[in-house]
Amino acid sequence: MKKALRHLGKAMFAIALAGSAYIALLSGVQSVAFSRSPKIENQSQLELKLSEEREKLKDKIGKNIVITARLITDKDSSPTAYARKIKEGEYEIVLSNLGASEHSLKHELYHIADGHIENKGHLAYFFHNEPQAEIYALTGLKP
Repeated sequence: MKKALRHLGKAMFAIALAGSAYIALLSGVQSVAFSRSPKIENQSQLELKLSEEREKLKDKIGKNIVITARLITDKDSSPTAYARKIKEGEYEIVLSNLGASEHSLKHELYHIADGHIENKGHLAYFFHNEPQAEIYALTGLKP
C-alpha cells in the first residue's frame, strides 16, 4: 500500500510539473508574440484587419457567419482579448487596451473559425484549442 501511494505521489508530482511547464511555455510564447505584434490603434483599423484575416480563413468561416469586432480603449480596462458567441451564426471579438494587437485578433478569429467557441470542455480548450489558435496567430498555418 505504501509503495502504491509513493508511486501515486510521484505521478501527481510529474503531472503538476508537466502542467506548470506547459502553462509557462504557452504563456511565454503568447507574451513574446503579443509584444512583437503590431498594435491596433482604432476601431476602423480593427475592422480592416478583421476583414483581411477573415479572407485568409474563408475556407473555415462560412459567408453567413457574422463576426463583429469591438475595441475598448478605456485606460482602466484590463489587457484582454476574447471571442464570444452572441447567438447562432453570430460572434464578437473584443480587444481591450493592451490586448489590442494583430496577433490577438488572429488568435481569437481562429477560435471562431475552428469552432472552439462551441466547445465547452476546459481541458480540451486549454490543451488542444489554445495551441491551435496560437499556431495560427504565429504562423498563419491552419492546424
